[in-house]
Amino acid sequence: MADDGSSGPHPVDQPPEAPLESPQVPGDGFDSFEELFEYINQWAKPRGYAIIILRSSDRQDGRPRRYDLCCDIGGPHHDSSSTGLRKASSKKRDCPWLAKAVQRKLLGDRWYFEVRSDHHNHEPSLDPSAHTAHRKRAWTKEQKEEIRQVFKTTTSGSRDVASFMREKYPSQIWTRRDIENEMSKAKAEALGGYTPTQALLKHFTDTGSNTAFANFKVVSLLLFGPTPFMPFLNVTGITNIHTTFNVAFGVVNKEDEDVYQWLIQMLDELREDAGACRPSVTITDFERALKNALSNV
Repeated sequence: MADDGSSGPHPVDQPPEAPLESPQVPGDGFDSFEELFEYINQWAKPRGYAIIILRSSDRQDGRPRRYDLCCDIGGPHHDSSSTGLRKASSKKRDCPWLAKAVQRKLLGDRWYFEVRSDHHNHEPSLDPSAHTAHRKRAWTKEQKEEIRQVFKTTTSGSRDVASFMREKYPSQIWTRRDIENEMSKAKAEALGGYTPTQALLKHFTDTGSNTAFANFKVVSLLLFGPTPFMPFLNVTGITNIHTTFNVAFGVVNKEDEDVYQWLIQMLDELREDAGACRPSVTITDFERALKNALSNV
C-alpha cells in the first residue's frame, strides 16, 4: 500500500521485489477513475505489464460507475489471415489477469480497485515500450496536438511523422501504428459520431450549401459507380461565360428509373425554391434509366 497521508495524487511505490505483482492501492480510494487508472499503470509499468479497459458498465447520467480491467495481452492470440507480404499477428496471449474499478456511492462516490484474478501467464516485458498503453501515456497533450497539426498541414505519412517526432523527442517511443491510431481517433472526433457520408450531408445542411444556384444554360448529370456502397450522381452546371461549377451531389441506393426520377424531382424543387432558371440543355452519360427519368420530369 502506498498511502503517506498527504493530499494530492497518491505516490506510486517503485519497483518490485516480485515481477508482475498486482497493484497495491491506497485503502481510501481515488477521487476519479482517471486518477486510479493512472496510478495502477504507473505501478504496472516497471513490473513488466500494462493494464487496459476491458469494458464499462453500470452507467448513470451517461457516465460509467464500473470498469472491468485486464492485462494488455489478455484475449486470444491470432495470426493474420492476410495473403499479402506483411506478416502480422496479435500480441494477445489470453492472459487471465482481471480486475475492476468501481465508484462507491456510499463511500462518497470515490473509486476503488479490486483484483479479481491475480495471475499472469507470461513473463514481464523487458521494456515499457513493448506496451502501447505506456508508450502513448508518455505523450503530452501538446505532442498529440502537434501530430494532428502535421497531418493537417502537410502530406506526410505516418512513417515521416514518426521520424519527425523521434528526432524532436528522442527520449520517447514513436511508432507508426501508434501515430496512425492517434490520427484515427482525431478523425473520429472530427466526425462527431457521424459516418463520413453523414458528416458531409450535415455540413451541407448546416452551411445551406443546397440553396444557392447560379444562372446556367447547360447542366451535366454524370453517374459515377457503382461505388463500394452506393452509386454517386454528380450534377455540374455550365454558365453563359463557359465556366463550370458543381450544382449538387446525389447518392442513390440503386440504379433504376424511379430512383433517378425522385432525385431529379428533388433537384428541380430546390432549383425552383432558389428562383434559378431551368437549364436549356441537359447532358448525361449512357445510363438509359437516367435519360428516361429526365424525359419524365
